[in-house]
Amino acid sequence: MNRKYVELDIRSIVVAGRIRGDLGDLRSLEESIRRLGLLFPVIVDRRNVLISGARRLEACRLAGLQSVPAWQVDAEARGMTALDIQSAENLCREALSGDDLEKLINSKKSALSSDRGFRAWLGRLFSPPAA
Repeated sequence: MNRKYVELDIRSIVVAGRIRGDLGDLRSLEESIRRLGLLFPVIVDRRNVLISGARRLEACRLAGLQSVPAWQVDAEARGMTALDIQSAENLCREALSGDDLEKLINSKKSALSSDRGFRAWLGRLFSPPAA
């Protein structure tokens, strides 16, 4: 399957014939996109019909993005390849285990502590000398 990475005007992406009916709560995804940008491009066919990424696309709209990164694939949005892409993206994932989630939380706590120390050091470095 041929594909190319493109930046698309969000209004040029056509959403039609989606399998997932309810996009669910998009607040956390929207906030993530506001903070970090869209980390995983949406997938469209050669006519910019959305194949995968409806939740991401809607969250981008809510976040006010004008353009989004996309993989444009040489496939028809309603064809078997597009259905394979949708299946793989929605079914072939593994949630974090409890242990993995605990490691992530501890790593974030550690990074936060390091960031605080770094910010305190910067504050001392750039604060006016004591009189």
